[in-house]
Amino acid sequence: MGEHDGHRKRLRVRFATGKQTDCDDPALLELLLCYALPRRDVQPLANELLVKSGGLGGLLGLPLGELTAFPGVGETTALLLGLVGEASRRSEEQRQRDAVLNAPERVKEYIRSRLLFAGEDAAYAIDLDMDLRPLGCQMLSDRESDRAEQILRMALNEGGRTVIVAAGTKEQLPALTDARLAEVERLHGTLRGLGITLLDYVLIHEDFYASAVQLGELADGEPVRARYHAPYGGLFRNIRTYRVDSIFD
Repeated sequence: MGEHDGHRKRLRVRFATGKQTDCDDPALLELLLCYALPRRDVQPLANELLVKSGGLGGLLGLPLGELTAFPGVGETTALLLGLVGEASRRSEEQRQRDAVLNAPERVKEYIRSRLLFAGEDAAYAIDLDMDLRPLGCQMLSDRESDRAEQILRMALNEGGRTVIVAAGTKEQLPALTDARLAEVERLHGTLRGLGITLLDYVLIHEDFYASAVQLGELADGEPVRARYHAPYGGLFRNIRTYRVDSIFD
């Protein structure tokens, strides 16, 4: 058994014995490439692909033509990566269709894959039905003045009148600052005038998040329907009267 064979066997054993979390992205991609290139040391290729594509998410989202443009990636390797990417995309779509966003934690899980592709600073509005299931999801403009109109158009198209805004941040411990809370209040007031309920604003960085719902109540006073589960049992009033440095699980 050669040096590379022993390394591959260790990767397979680690993954097969339930230690998937011990495999970082380069190790995971290396193990995947082994099945397309069984007689080649694929570790350098795995590292190069991750650097050039911006990460595993970016790599698996590329079309076949762009994959084969990478040196060392032939049709077989591109097909394998494309199949894994497409299977992952369809699985994620199914999971998202079945999601019930009745807690900030679930909002974080729902939106995290989109933030992976769009970037850490992206913001999304999620339109919800009466059971808090997503009807639609749209990336929001960087300009605060455009966001209410974008949300209104989405609500009219999708048919929901309850919205959650989820935004990414580069801060490892997300915190809803006074400035951001003021922005949330302005958006809430504008949407309220349009007949749309802003249920929550969730700021996310990987596994951590901060939620306006966990800070206080938006000045609406109109309860969410009783079928909604905690913590979304009511609309929050005057979120700016609460100050915390960070809120996370």
